[in-house]
Amino acid sequence: METKNAFGKILLLGEFSPQFLKQLSNKKDVSFCDHLQLSVKKKLGLRIDSKKEIVNIKKLRKKYRDKFFDNIFINYETVDQFDKYWVRDSIFLCQGKIYITNYNQRVIRKYARYNVKITKEESLIVEAGDVKPSFFQKIKHYVQDSIEQLFDYISDFLTM
Repeated sequence: METKNAFGKILLLGEFSPQFLKQLSNKKDVSFCDHLQLSVKKKLGLRIDSKKEIVNIKKLRKKYRDKFFDNIFINYETVDQFDKYWVRDSIFLCQGKIYITNYNQRVIRKYARYNVKITKEESLIVEAGDVKPSFFQKIKHYVQDSIEQLFDYISDFLTM
């Protein structure tokens, strides 16, 4: 993943290569960067890399305010179990672009529900600038994702 378009305040969700993190830390345009990784202690927790503090994935919106980040970089492989939370929260938190690596069709479908511009390059690029989903739209998508996740658990249980 390239860091050439990264600027301002950045949020990293998941595991990234050390060379990517080094490139990002050497950029002069980056003013603030939080790197959230999976926590071993809490199932729904993400750990802020520099502070060793646990942040519940459900409370990202309380930790950061509306449209706080200019760019968000997400590694889908490490946060796929939380997608019903971070898809809506990334739309809420980002005023620029969301870059997603290791994505699948399900992620594209979930972002397409919010009527955002999606570009496929080496990573999926979602432009979340002016999107303001309504309260009912957020609830509807959350219920859809919960039901889909329930069916996934049932199908996994039946195939065992």
